[in-house]
Amino acid sequence: MTAADDLSRARELMGGALPMPLGSDRCYRPAPKPGDADAPLTRLQSDLRKLVAQQRAAALAERLRWLMAHPDEAPHTPATAGELAEQRHLLYDADPDATVPAFPYPTSLEAS
Repeated sequence: MTAADDLSRARELMGGALPMPLGSDRCYRPAPKPGDADAPLTRLQSDLRKLVAQQRAAALAERLRWLMAHPDEAPHTPATAGELAEQRHLLYDADPDATVPAFPYPTSLEAS
């Protein structure tokens, strides 16, 4: 019996999980392939978009909390066009009653 046979036997006994190094009692289960997933691809894509949006919002909120806690650490230089666009976009999304007008995105000629 070879090491590969031992590993395949261990995988069979553990239901497809791979044993972790010594000292760890967790098992690593490889992520399912898209074809093996129980959910349709459109649902997986929408769930992923929601997760990315939540993570992005959490990162922005954390950055805002940090800036409020450390006002002296805030950048003292003007924001770049991209940063201005992002902040305007956030304000516009947060306040849909049009008190903040939509950002007039520059054309490709204006941006360069």
